[in-house]
Amino acid sequence: MRKHSPAALGALAVAVLMTVVGCSSPNSPNTKKSAQSDGYDPGYTCSKTSCPTTLTAGLAGGQSTFVRNFNPFSPTATSGTFFMYEPLWMFNILKQGEFIPWLADKPAWSEDGKKITIKLNQDATWSDGSSVTAEDLVFTLEALKKDPELQKFEYVAAKAVDAKTAEITFAGPAYTLESTIGGVSIVPKKIWESQDLKKWTNPEPVVSGPYKLGQFSSQQVVLQARADYWKQKVPVPQIKIPILGQAEEQKLMSGELEWSGGAIANVKKVYVDKDPEHNHAWYPSYGSLNVYFNPARKPFDNPSVRKGLSLAIDGDQVMKIVTQDLSYSISPTGMDQKTQGKWIAPQYKDLPFGKANVDGALAELAKAGFSKRGEELVGPDGKQLTVDLPENAEYKDAIQRDQIIAEQWKKIGVKTNVRPVPGTQLDALKKSADLDVNVGGAVYGANPWSYYNDILSSKNAGAWANYGSWKDPETDALLKKLSETGDQAEQLAVVGELQKIMVEKVPSFPLASIGASAEYNSKQWVGWPNEENPYAMPPPWAAGDNLRVVLSLKPNPDTYGS
Repeated sequence: MRKHSPAALGALAVAVLMTVVGCSSPNSPNTKKSAQSDGYDPGYTCSKTSCPTTLTAGLAGGQSTFVRNFNPFSPTATSGTFFMYEPLWMFNILKQGEFIPWLADKPAWSEDGKKITIKLNQDATWSDGSSVTAEDLVFTLEALKKDPELQKFEYVAAKAVDAKTAEITFAGPAYTLESTIGGVSIVPKKIWESQDLKKWTNPEPVVSGPYKLGQFSSQQVVLQARADYWKQKVPVPQIKIPILGQAEEQKLMSGELEWSGGAIANVKKVYVDKDPEHNHAWYPSYGSLNVYFNPARKPFDNPSVRKGLSLAIDGDQVMKIVTQDLSYSISPTGMDQKTQGKWIAPQYKDLPFGKANVDGALAELAKAGFSKRGEELVGPDGKQLTVDLPENAEYKDAIQRDQIIAEQWKKIGVKTNVRPVPGTQLDALKKSADLDVNVGGAVYGANPWSYYNDILSSKNAGAWANYGSWKDPETDALLKKLSETGDQAEQLAVVGELQKIMVEKVPSFPLASIGASAEYNSKQWVGWPNEENPYAMPPPWAAGDNLRVVLSLKPNPDTYGS
């Protein structure tokens, strides 16, 4: 699962990690050679040998070549783009949505929730030395607003109050848009105002983030740390992102790749146990893995069919086989009971889940006219219920998961065709709703609105993450109501109504938690997030979190000294 994927906490995490790692400061008397790459000084020294200069990250998926596109608004942006562009603020969903300021401080809302005031960090600069301004923010918002496919959220007006302060006004209360607003990537107005945001490839990016483009080729992107980065010294001088083809797992095993976000079947056995001192895997829960039904195609337009197929799935078995319990079954409401439990409405807290209910499944399917005939489940037309389930051919673990689901459906007489296809073809099938069922992930935000909006809003049909193209006026009205209240009690009441739709109409079935799959090697670099210190989501593809990770790393003192 890769995504589509969010600094009191960030600064604290960085400070703590610097202390734990034990590398000396630039002013320490114990100084030898500084880690340098192309003249960059990261601000620490190593006593045993020269410090490491490069971190190699796997971000290319199954690509065979890179195209030079560093447009942060493009769905085909080149790997590494989000090490260069930054969000306004973030939320650590591993710490119950804890707020993390970044380009901007904690925003202020008007009492009626119709206006938000954003103050940009006074020190924030672009890589050409100019200041990141409120004008840049307003320009970005207005440019995105011109294209419905790019617009992140609806608003009435945006204006710059002064050089570093902007105000956004909404038609109604918009409290729950805070995480969406925070995730906007600002671009410099002077560079972008003459460009088409959707089409421009931004080949020479001017950025606010810790890295700028160093080198580009069709086979590798090299990101170079900014010596003038406004937030702190960047500890890793270079990030290399090579084309790996189908060899990402192999390169990880050999040590050539140090940081990966690919989900690996039997990861503990095949990777961690090979070198437990240096090889690490952590898949923290950050959302739900859902089975999406296409209500525009018969018989999946019938809620009893959707519910029946859901009841036949044994999520515990799927997760045990595929992830060795790194993931786990979750509530049919879509909320992970471990990390989002406070958002499960009281009437749904005790819903059973995780185990197949074959009798319940057949009873539900009977409401839609389906019955067993021998080993087959047949409908009113006398034909066996058959499900077409396309899957991204690049992801072995996903294909394995789908095949297990197919075996479970076979037990109630359903025939399932698990069909591996190229990722681009799968995206096209989702967008056009040209499929029966598919499996995909949705992520949590600072509150349930972003999650339910992603998977249920008509505006997101066929896109992230409404992969079943659910379109329902009642659902849209509830999402709008939820976005307009800042009162937590009222939010929970509306969330309960959305959960009623999830449980009774089953637009999608929340199969399990999704782990933010990450593997990393600590021989060169330490300070990675883990279960004891969950300061960020660990994969290199997690935009925003990936910045917190690289800014928290330091050379391993056992290897390089301090």
